[in-house]
Amino acid sequence: MGEVGKERGNVRTNLLRSLMFSYLVTLVLLFVLALVVFKWQIGAGPVSGAIIGIYIAVNLLAGRMLGKRMGTRKFLWGLVQGSVYFIILFLLSLLFGAGGMEVGDVVSAFFLCAGSGMFGGMTA
Repeated sequence: MGEVGKERGNVRTNLLRSLMFSYLVTLVLLFVLALVVFKWQIGAGPVSGAIIGIYIAVNLLAGRMLGKRMGTRKFLWGLVQGSVYFIILFLLSLLFGAGGMEVGDVVSAFFLCAGSGMFGGMTA
């Protein structure tokens, strides 16, 4: 066990592990969603809701994972994890030309990712 007030393990390594976990789970869940959409021809509304649900669930789990690994200030580490997850996701979206993103949608996605990561960290 680490001392009170000190984080356990290497911060970069723990953050990288939680991010790798979160993106792996995201890929699997988006693949499953794509199969469901292909099989049942679901409309855009439910698909958007499912994507938001995936972002929330993944960041809850990854924030919890990072919070447990770090040991202290768990909510802060969950917030960091969710924020970095969003930043990478946003940069990849820009890189691959995801056009038509509205500022309100981007801000909402950030708060969903960061907030769910923080909540996940708090439950660790």
